[in-house]
Amino acid sequence: MVNNHFSVYATLLLLTASCILVVMVDGDQCKDDLLGDCTSDCNQKCVAAHSGGEGICGPSLGFRNRCWCYYECPPLKKCQDSFFIDRGCADNTKCDLACAAKYPGKGAEGTCGFRATLKRWSCDCTYFCNPN
Repeated sequence: MVNNHFSVYATLLLLTASCILVVMVDGDQCKDDLLGDCTSDCNQKCVAAHSGGEGICGPSLGFRNRCWCYYECPPLKKCQDSFFIDRGCADNTKCDLACAAKYPGKGAEGTCGFRATLKRWSCDCTYFCNPN
């Protein structure tokens, strides 16, 4: 009897994990849990926050149901920034590292350049930023 219950729970756990994994792997799907504890108007809150979204009640850490909002992610925008550096650089490695440190987790890349009019070296960074 105990083995039978275990296999039912294991199967349910596997099915649940598979469904969650499908949602997490889809690169165009975003998930927002800022809507708080789950209430009857979960879907309405989600649609109000993200047009075309779908609000679903589901478990969270702490064992309380939360209102999870699934919606299509907005496209990422590339932003640019420049800043001066103390010394020149032979290649872009120095600026790549400086840009990655300034914009961690945003796919930052840097290009080293000399500003002749200012007689100074600069790093020109490109990185992914939120669309606004």
